[in-house]
Amino acid sequence: MKVVDNFLDSTELAYVKKSILGPEMIWSYSDTKVSDEDTDLRATQFYHLFCQFYHPSRVIDYIKPIGKKIDMAAISRIKANLEVYQGDERYYSKFHYDYVNPKTGKPRKEMKVGIFYLNTNNGYTEFEDGTIVRSIENRFVEFTGDILHRGVSSTDVKRRIVINFNYF
Repeated sequence: MKVVDNFLDSTELAYVKKSILGPEMIWSYSDTKVSDEDTDLRATQFYHLFCQFYHPSRVIDYIKPIGKKIDMAAISRIKANLEVYQGDERYYSKFHYDYVNPKTGKPRKEMKVGIFYLNTNNGYTEFEDGTIVRSIENRFVEFTGDILHRGVSSTDVKRRIVINFNYF
């Protein structure tokens, strides 16, 4: 696992934040975060698919400064997740892999997962071994696709935004 703070320079970060938080950004609502089986009322989020299997959204340029710094030979998916404040009790999503091969039912170790934290808050990403990566603005974490992880909600801001990259 690799954690990089101050991933973007201040000009790049300002551009990404202004773009994603601006009025042109279109967010979709999801009744689930990880699994349709999760019936907790807090298991909801807004999301934006920047790219899925080479089909980019019309605002893919918003994240170009991040993409330029990641060594991506091929993109599986790039998705922003926006979680709104839901009270003072944390929500722990289910541990999951971002991608499981439908033929084998196994995650792909050769796939990389990257998470870019757009804003600082007391939420975090937790890994199966107990490692915690806090949500700190302009932080990027990269790990292999065969590591179970989950998002943990924040209780101190109106919104927690991460951008999730799945790539080879």
